[in-house]
Amino acid sequence: MGNTLVSYAPSTIHSVDEYLADLPEYQRELNLGSTRFLKTVKVRAANCQYPLVVKVLALPQDNTLPLQSHQKNIEKIRNALENCPNALPFTKTYLSARSAILVRQFVKYSLYDRVSTRPFLTISEKKWIAFQLLCALAQCHRAEVCHGDIKLENILVTGWNWVALTDFASFKPTMMPMDNPTEFFYFFDTSRRQVCCIAPERFYRHRTVQEEILEEPRAELTSAMDIFSLGCVFIELFTDGKFPFKLSDMYKYKQGETDRPPQLQEISDEGIRELAAHMIQREPQKRFTADKYLDMCRKNQIFPSCFFTGLLDYLKLYALDTSHPDSQIFRLFKDHEVFLEKIADSEEGVLALVNFITAMLRSLKHSSAKMVGLKLIKVCASRLAPFVILERLSPFVLHMLQDPSAQVVSEAIHVLTDCLSYIQSVPMGDSFVFVEYIMPELQKASVHTNDIVRLALAANLGRLAETALSFLETSHLNCADVGSKEDVSSQHLYRSSYERELGLLHDAVQNIVATLISDHCNQVKRMLLEKGATKLCVFFGEESAHDVLLSHMITFLNDSADHELRASFYTSVAGVAVFVGTTVTSILMPLIEQGFNDSHDAVVCSTLKCVTALTEIHFFRRGTLCTLFSQALHLLKHRNTWIRVETAHFLACVARNVPLAIKECRLRPFLKPFLECPAVQIEKAEVIIGCLAKRDVPGIQRASVYGKSEASGDLAKINLEEKNWKGKSKEINIKETHRSEDVLCEALLQYCQLENLLNKKKQCVNELRAVDVEANDLHFSQAWKPKGTLMAHMHEHQGAINKVCVLPDAVFATCSSDGTVRLWDWTRMEKRVMTNKSIYTYDRLTGQLVSMDYCVSEQCVLVASNSGNMEVFKLEPGSNAGPQFISGRCLDPLNEGWAVDVKPAGGSVMAYASLYGGICGWDLRTPGTTWRLRNDAKCGLNMCMAIDSSRHWLVTATNEGFITCWDLRFHLPIAKIQHPYKFRTYKLLIPKHCNNGSVWAAHFSNHEVSLWNLENQQRSKTLWASKCSPFTDREFTKSVAYGICQADQHIFTGGTDMRIRCWDVSDNEKGYRNSYLVTGSAMDGDRITASYFSIFCDGTQVIQEQLRKNVSEKSEYLMGSRAAAGHKDCVSELAILRTTRNFLVSTSTEGVLKIWK
Repeated sequence: MGNTLVSYAPSTIHSVDEYLADLPEYQRELNLGSTRFLKTVKVRAANCQYPLVVKVLALPQDNTLPLQSHQKNIEKIRNALENCPNALPFTKTYLSARSAILVRQFVKYSLYDRVSTRPFLTISEKKWIAFQLLCALAQCHRAEVCHGDIKLENILVTGWNWVALTDFASFKPTMMPMDNPTEFFYFFDTSRRQVCCIAPERFYRHRTVQEEILEEPRAELTSAMDIFSLGCVFIELFTDGKFPFKLSDMYKYKQGETDRPPQLQEISDEGIRELAAHMIQREPQKRFTADKYLDMCRKNQIFPSCFFTGLLDYLKLYALDTSHPDSQIFRLFKDHEVFLEKIADSEEGVLALVNFITAMLRSLKHSSAKMVGLKLIKVCASRLAPFVILERLSPFVLHMLQDPSAQVVSEAIHVLTDCLSYIQSVPMGDSFVFVEYIMPELQKASVHTNDIVRLALAANLGRLAETALSFLETSHLNCADVGSKEDVSSQHLYRSSYERELGLLHDAVQNIVATLISDHCNQVKRMLLEKGATKLCVFFGEESAHDVLLSHMITFLNDSADHELRASFYTSVAGVAVFVGTTVTSILMPLIEQGFNDSHDAVVCSTLKCVTALTEIHFFRRGTLCTLFSQALHLLKHRNTWIRVETAHFLACVARNVPLAIKECRLRPFLKPFLECPAVQIEKAEVIIGCLAKRDVPGIQRASVYGKSEASGDLAKINLEEKNWKGKSKEINIKETHRSEDVLCEALLQYCQLENLLNKKKQCVNELRAVDVEANDLHFSQAWKPKGTLMAHMHEHQGAINKVCVLPDAVFATCSSDGTVRLWDWTRMEKRVMTNKSIYTYDRLTGQLVSMDYCVSEQCVLVASNSGNMEVFKLEPGSNAGPQFISGRCLDPLNEGWAVDVKPAGGSVMAYASLYGGICGWDLRTPGTTWRLRNDAKCGLNMCMAIDSSRHWLVTATNEGFITCWDLRFHLPIAKIQHPYKFRTYKLLIPKHCNNGSVWAAHFSNHEVSLWNLENQQRSKTLWASKCSPFTDREFTKSVAYGICQADQHIFTGGTDMRIRCWDVSDNEKGYRNSYLVTGSAMDGDRITASYFSIFCDGTQVIQEQLRKNVSEKSEYLMGSRAAAGHKDCVSELAILRTTRNFLVSTSTEGVLKIWK
């Protein structure tokens, strides 16, 4: 095609759209440029996920070009380079009467674009790109493929600096005449820069050499030609775009009129300079092969050793991987410790890895993957140069502060703080990054709706302010060094600039501090004090520290309900006071006295530690120390041992820091009444503790200054403890006592008991008011076990009953796939006041009703359907109006699915788990969402949910067998378990009165119900109603326990085998023998009996059921003569109902409701 195509230009060249009309599967997106030779466009294909590049060659009408042979060569190159990770050949070719079309994958940037794009490539990155290019060329030459047109425009670079050679030029001419540059400009000067990277041996003199060449079949491309082109690319790469040859320069170089190009001397790295010079030698026989150049680079250490020892091979796995970036980042995190050990000593290798991580960061979808990416950045940052952290890492971490996930934002704040702290020196002019870029983003985080974000900011604000000040000082120090060589006016300019920028920085940080210190969440205030108070004092300076910090901190003592906040004040105020100075002593004295008399021991202890620390550094004057000494003496008789010890340490510290005269004349007389024996060395805390007198009234603490009445203060002076009165009577040495004294003592003891009883009753009342009681939270006698006697059989539902919800006053509700909720009054049915039928029907919702539960606080029911709708209705006691609609909401069916389970989450909040991984809290009093969590998409679809009775944590289960535990206080996942065989989980049940973090889970197959310990993530007990061997995937039955409920130490299960079982799960060693079959299926009748035995399998106790058939004539007769009471279809739900007695409610997928006793 090469030398003949120039003269065969078509008379009419149409637009690209007309040529693409022959290929309707491609839709044009963007024109990428056109030359006389090829037109290039970006397209989208219907069957391809990524964009493509199409190059169109317009053909003349009298086309005589050998297109078929060129097409075969292109296909041959494609097949040869199929497994080459650094090559991107044309993947498809199309021939028609008027055009030839080439197709390859689209990559946004070429090396020509990247060289001139910020942030500019570092020398390490340029070496990494050069190394990849040598490897790519070696891969091609091993496959016997020569490129023919290597230049910056034909080298593609991804966002993480992975390099690919593209646009292989097998169809372009190999040889070109020197006296006619038309062919060069037509085929090779696509950028119109007149840059020539073609090897000199490819040019010939007209007439002479051409005749010799035409005698040969065809001049072929050689590897030496590609080596020369690559050497030109290296020169242009390492000189930031300064190319070595124009076409005219190449002619002179070929003819020997010029020697090496002068651009070689601008390459700072000596090894690269020698390498490029060797590659562009005029004689092709003197150039090495690509493999030999790689060996030379390894021997001469031109490239870092980590490039040769696995970095390229490891990153090649990700270049060929087409999975989602989330999967790739998890894979990298799994390997990073081992991999980083190999490249730990090489900053170049770490930088290549960091570029890969940051390139993926914006493509990550799930919050867990983003947090993993941020953790990887933190690990790599400590091994990078400061300017790399500032220019490459910080922008990506700042971008994560805008993420919708609170966990991601919180992690981003921690990582940003750590990364910036590694920067010890800042280039001139980069001090503004905090004021203009970082602080505005942190200001947004300070008003974030989620507490965890503000907690993270409060914990790191001190370090961030410290780093910002360091940035400002080091950058201006560099400016001062430059300005010292100039005139005085320049130095004055630098000083005024420093003061102006420092003022802006103070204002930015002060705004954030003011927001956090007045936060409604006390944990945020405490975190700010404990982690950042001292650092912020250094940042603000003496005057601003008093106005910004101390004046606000004092207000924390007004919070009488939060003793931890008050304790944090005294823990942090010492550092602030030291920095502000002794002028604050008059302010601190009444605050310290208030701390000595606080109602909570932790606050008193923190106060003592505070004054001890201040005394050690000689903060107080002598008169102040004596005052504090006298104020703290009474704490030596405090009932709390830790307070007595801290008091002794403080008193000893005071004694060590005053003159001998004051110690002996003032302190020792004050201390003497509190000691049982004289203390020789009161400056030692151990001596004071050893000499303390026994406390006379250990049960009484002084009246609190917070919330105590005057009367309670008077009563506190008297010890009303019975044991102390008995102790007092022993201390009185009187042989005989009058009767009146005995009466008085007895009366006082009775008064003491009455007072204690009233206090206990008051406390019980307060605790009961705070308890959130569910209708199912009932106490059952251990003797109660249902005997399988059928009390009622109802069949009003026309579809499967999916949930039973027990309401107060023996009313319960059932929701069904027929779209109705039916309410039943068992009291009336039990007393035969009415026939066995429902009292109300609620049918407002569309679709199948899949879940339902009762909110005790609001006395209403939340029901959800598979159409995504949820509604709240209320049943007024004593009203005949029926259920009244209260409110509702609709979930997005595409992004959320529907609510697969709903549970009360405390107070008026109901939690629901949506199909596609969402977990939300809905306060029924408000229309919005109270809180929102999301399971990792890799865990699968949500199936069910359970919430701890304390409302502190919840668990969800998925169809992939994952059980995830979430902390509802901090909205964080704290445990994740997956079933060994990834069996889906249909039902969860948290054991009542269980404090070890366990949950019962009903899994697919073998009627397995396992008790999982969330702390060690192991099964501790399993109920196994199957004849198959436990814990094997080789043999199993497709039986599931859809219904689970608990009554004290018994678990009731019912499922696909239509039987209902009662399992004894108590800690009694032989308790499993008390398990029994409550009722069999309708087909079983009396022909089935069950026995239970216990085995240990893989460290787990397995209670296994063994069924036997009764083959007696009596059982056969009874089976045929009476109707079976059991279910005829799968048992879908179980619940416990209590009136004057206990009853078991069971439902089935055929819509039948049964009640047993």
